[in-house]
Amino acid sequence: METLEFKTNTKTFSINHDLSRTVSLCPTDCDFIKRLAAAYEKLESLQDQLRKEPSNSVLDAFNKADAEIRSQIDYAFGAPVSEIVFGNLPTWAASDGFPIWMNFLLAVFDTCNAEYTAQGNAGNPEIGQLLAKYVNQKRGLFK
Repeated sequence: METLEFKTNTKTFSINHDLSRTVSLCPTDCDFIKRLAAAYEKLESLQDQLRKEPSNSVLDAFNKADAEIRSQIDYAFGAPVSEIVFGNLPTWAASDGFPIWMNFLLAVFDTCNAEYTAQGNAGNPEIGQLLAKYVNQKRGLFK
């Protein structure tokens, strides 16, 4: 059988240099970027709700939120990647003052922005503006 070969710009990334943990994405896929932004907004809202939890129940609330965080990330990627990305770590665990789910999504936004810029902004100013909103942005877990 013959094959058709063409560039798709789909890239595979290892998670923290662990070659046994990889995810694939097309960093210039406008629909993917929109889903990523929608997931980020939902998770940020969830995080804001969790901050308001009474201190004696906040850990229980974070544990319950873990499933929703994973679900939103899987939705954004259109595949069950959260298990690959986080494994047994709680997605709300802090690293450098931020939840690891946020560190992961912002790293993906940075990657999409770099590729989108390298491709000449792919002719969609709406996506360029959306990426600019998230690139190099971090918000503290315990604001």
